[in-house]
Amino acid sequence: MEKRWLSAVGAGTSLGDHPSHSTRRRPLVRLSRGLLSSVGGFCLLSSVLGLLPSPAFAQYDYSLDYQTNTINVVSNWAGNGTYVVGSNTYLNALVINSGGALSNGTGYIGYETAGSNNVALISGTGSVWNNQFTLTIGHSGAVSRLIITNAGVVVNVTGVMGLYSNSHDNVVLVSDSGSAWSNFSTLFVGSRGAGNQLTVTNGGTLVSWGGILGYFDSGSNNAVAVAGNGAKWEDMRNLIVGYESDTNTLTIGTGGSVIASNAYVGYLAGADGNRINMTGGSLYVTNALGRSVLDIRRGTLTASASSLITADNLLIGSAGFVTTTVTRITIAGATTNSGTLTMLNSYASFGGPVVNHGAWITDPTTNIFNGDLLVTSSGYISAGAGDVYEFKSNFVNQSTQNTSYDTLNTTPGNSGAPGTKFIFDGEGAGGTTLTQQFFVAGLLLTGGFVGTPDPLTTGIQTVTTFSAVSGFVNNFALDRLEIGNAGTNSILRLTDSFFGDGQTAALFVNDLWLLGDSHLILSNNVRLYFVNSNNWSLADVTLLGDAEIHQLKPLITQPPLVVPEPSILLLWLAGAGTLYAARRRSSGVSVDSTSLG
Repeated sequence: MEKRWLSAVGAGTSLGDHPSHSTRRRPLVRLSRGLLSSVGGFCLLSSVLGLLPSPAFAQYDYSLDYQTNTINVVSNWAGNGTYVVGSNTYLNALVINSGGALSNGTGYIGYETAGSNNVALISGTGSVWNNQFTLTIGHSGAVSRLIITNAGVVVNVTGVMGLYSNSHDNVVLVSDSGSAWSNFSTLFVGSRGAGNQLTVTNGGTLVSWGGILGYFDSGSNNAVAVAGNGAKWEDMRNLIVGYESDTNTLTIGTGGSVIASNAYVGYLAGADGNRINMTGGSLYVTNALGRSVLDIRRGTLTASASSLITADNLLIGSAGFVTTTVTRITIAGATTNSGTLTMLNSYASFGGPVVNHGAWITDPTTNIFNGDLLVTSSGYISAGAGDVYEFKSNFVNQSTQNTSYDTLNTTPGNSGAPGTKFIFDGEGAGGTTLTQQFFVAGLLLTGGFVGTPDPLTTGIQTVTTFSAVSGFVNNFALDRLEIGNAGTNSILRLTDSFFGDGQTAALFVNDLWLLGDSHLILSNNVRLYFVNSNNWSLADVTLLGDAEIHQLKPLITQPPLVVPEPSILLLWLAGAGTLYAARRRSSGVSVDSTSLG
């Protein structure tokens, strides 16, 4: 095959064939290796990236009415034709540097199946590749590369990596402050092709109006990584990790941020195994209307190392998993969890209503609920020592998963242990005191009492041991309930979650703390048991209807008097007499044996 030689854009001539006429041969301008070195094209590409093995020459494929064209350093080539780097050959390189500019209609790097291992390098301030329509890195060819460094810029409408299934393992790198790849429409990282990789690092910028990792089902194992020194991906529409395909990954590392109007993981059924992996970066899912959504439909979102997650609304599907470690989460609007949300050593603030249909697992984490928290029949909370659940509004527990529900996590009776705290400290405008509601789903205590519990309006119930009382562990027991705080007086009303079901609702609290001038109201058909308190009085409690409040005290018994057997008693008396006589002799006092008679 006839070889065709290249010149660097910004320094000479560009040559090539139209993709549909790849066998057509035209006069070529041949450049020596020395000229390539002098313009910094091939040598820069090889030394910086190590992508090419050092052939004698590289090549551009260029097409406009099948003519050989010269590109000027200032204006370069401008038109609406197609520009191809590697139509049907490999190891071709396009280099735009030193302020050079190339403008064309549609651009390709690696067009036909044989067009593999081709490279376009755009480097330096003022260096621009402007595509008026689509830019494709890997149309049918594989392992092609687009490198944007040192404030270089690439512009196009639609961006595609790996258009067809045999176009795989293509790479795009956007590195350094001022470097940018701007897509004015959708960016596809893996349309049908698999294993494509896009990296934004060290202050680089990626812009898109819709970003999809893995579009068709064959477009799997594609990856985008954003990390380092202010690196950013800003998507103005919908960012989707796995539309039809599986096992695609978006990684946000330290110093990197991803901003999206909406973000989805696992968009359609079958798009499994997709994930967002955060290792210290920031994810912002928000728009001006406050209606954006972070939607983990199927797949996972994991965050660690002081990551930051901010979203208008959060949805976790039944096949979705969100796990955060040392992460700050801020959700401005509504949150719905139908999957598994696990927060470890994290801080989470929920501005709107929260509905939990699934598993809500914390250990330890601070949860701030500014709107209502509803735990439905299928949902549960599993907390750990040191967890804090702070309510500014109401808590409605309608869970029936009492064997999975765990908010006690301390030994009953052990006050001050680092168990789970539920704090109600709602405050209205101007510092007014709000009445918050806690809808309880627990059932009455059974067994373990000394005698028959007397159904008094209030009083103390004695138990043999706390472990003998059924209901502390598997019946929605709570370690500490705090009403109010050091600066807020609160009113909390306990209400039966299932009023009218014929059963009395109950709440079992290890520590019941009323702070300041806070007040507790028990509604009809509710019974509250507690073990320890901070010395509040019954004047701080209002009982409505047949409501009851009881303090549980363990049974304290004196050890029984032990009477020795007669033989043991005689030996004990004999020993005592001998010891007494010995002490008398040592003190010089004689003992008259007749006196003992």
